[in-house]
Amino acid sequence: MRLYVVRHGQTAWNAAFLAGGHKDIPLDDVGRAQAKALGARFEGEHLDRVLSSDLQRCVETARPIALPHGIKIETDPRLRERSMGDYEGRLHEELVEALERIAEREGTTFFEARPPNGESLMDVWVRLQPVVAELRRSEGRTVIVTHGGTATLLLAGLLGMGPRMARAFRFSNTGVSEIRQRDDGSLVLVKHNDVSHLNGPVLSGDVEGVHS
Repeated sequence: MRLYVVRHGQTAWNAAFLAGGHKDIPLDDVGRAQAKALGARFEGEHLDRVLSSDLQRCVETARPIALPHGIKIETDPRLRERSMGDYEGRLHEELVEALERIAEREGTTFFEARPPNGESLMDVWVRLQPVVAELRRSEGRTVIVTHGGTATLLLAGLLGMGPRMARAFRFSNTGVSEIRQRDDGSLVLVKHNDVSHLNGPVLSGDVEGVHS
């Protein structure tokens, strides 16, 4: 079994360091070129499934992967990014400061801080647990196209780590992390945030929005 956890291509909001959350933002021109390069990267692989967040920036990224293999993209809203509620569209720096103030005011942790009408990181972790369980039981080779913050939590869950370990990971746009199953059934991370398919200064921009 192999699992490929992939972040979607660049959007205009990524380039501007704005929090996308559940806002259904399309890829920009750079993101579409990144998705095309990502599709070429998987052409030589045998793939069995392509899963994607139902938001269009992920579906657009998944399409060049799935089409050459004749695979239908399976969309799943559980793979969405964290909802930032009233804070969607704000600069990441402002967002972090606002969440730190919420955590201090409510006497909780940054991980549990919930923006107005949005989700905490713990909410997303709980939402992903059934997906993690399903993927750990899966067979064959599966590509999962999701969002920056969600990808880090998904990776931590698949590797049997606690939710706070997600902060050890980072995903660039179309970054690929590969997990393989050992003979004893355990899962091991063999590649993290691989962007070797991106060539040139335009494609290789490293935008790491954590709520996009």
